[in-house]
Amino acid sequence: MTDAARQSNPTAAKANLRREVLKRRRRAHAVWRARGVLRQAMKLRPDWRGVRVGIFAGFGTEVDPLWLVRTLARRGAVVGLPAVVGQGQPLVFRRFRPGIRFVVSSFGIREPGPRVPVMRPDVVLVPLVAADRYGNRLGYGGGFYDRTIAQWRHGGHRPKLVGMAYETQYVPRIPKGPYDEVLHMLVTEAAIRRFR
Repeated sequence: MTDAARQSNPTAAKANLRREVLKRRRRAHAVWRARGVLRQAMKLRPDWRGVRVGIFAGFGTEVDPLWLVRTLARRGAVVGLPAVVGQGQPLVFRRFRPGIRFVVSSFGIREPGPRVPVMRPDVVLVPLVAADRYGNRLGYGGGFYDRTIAQWRHGGHRPKLVGMAYETQYVPRIPKGPYDEVLHMLVTEAAIRRFR
């Protein structure tokens, strides 16, 4: 697809890019690469005590951050995992504690049950299909993270957004839509990139 075609139809361009990068991610998915991403994520801060961190619950060939969730909680971070409240609604982040009860969402993703207390993170590690050198993020198309961050920002809360992915998901350019939130950083097994 040419640059002109991408600009005139960003939705189709995003769908094509999503398919291409997901194929690459399936090929790249390996335990050793995932551990490399998680080790890099631990380097984001020297001290995690008291930091409120939102972390996604991985599924499929995404980096599975469960080790990171447990490690940060042991180091004193207040960790929250996202829960889908309803289609078209912002996410809520529910507080992780060892032994909490998980449910499986309608999307097939593990999330804390509805009785788990809600928290609001200051750092959000977000899943993605792809990210580019400008910090643009391509998600799965549901808009859950963009909607959630926009709502927080409207209320004056501005968390740091950190994408977490494999290096193969880093692409030269992603078509940006009017509601797309931009990452502050991207963590892969190869590097930590800062965008702003």
